[in-house]
Amino acid sequence: MPRPRHFRLLTSAPVATRFVPQRVEQKQIHTVTLGLDEFEALRLADYVGLSQEEAARKMKVSRATFGRIVESARRIVVGAITQGYGLEIAGGVFRYGKGRKLCCPRCRHRQPLPPAGRSDVVCRHCTHPLQGVDSPHNV
Repeated sequence: MPRPRHFRLLTSAPVATRFVPQRVEQKQIHTVTLGLDEFEALRLADYVGLSQEEAARKMKVSRATFGRIVESARRIVVGAITQGYGLEIAGGVFRYGKGRKLCCPRCRHRQPLPPAGRSDVVCRHCTHPLQGVDSPHNV
């Protein structure tokens, strides 16, 4: 039996959660999934420009784990770009930081975190489901 995965700490949800190639028919698009924890690792390492040590600290994981997460994320993104696949950002084992607010990926509405253990949270503004909140089963 494999060891259970620990929660990765995220700061906010991405603005867009789905990307598709422009010149491929919508019915023929093969889609790959990038976990929200992988998205956060890419954001911290490549967009914000933090070192792996600093980024690992922010996500509350070891530096080696962060390295594996960002390597996997880069492989997924580059594979989607080179093969002309669609890319969806969803799932993963994560939680949002304490004292922070949830940000809806659809309308960007911010709302307080729900009580611990709730995984059926929806945006109060547009009723879009907000997945992954304190639930290890959203993989």
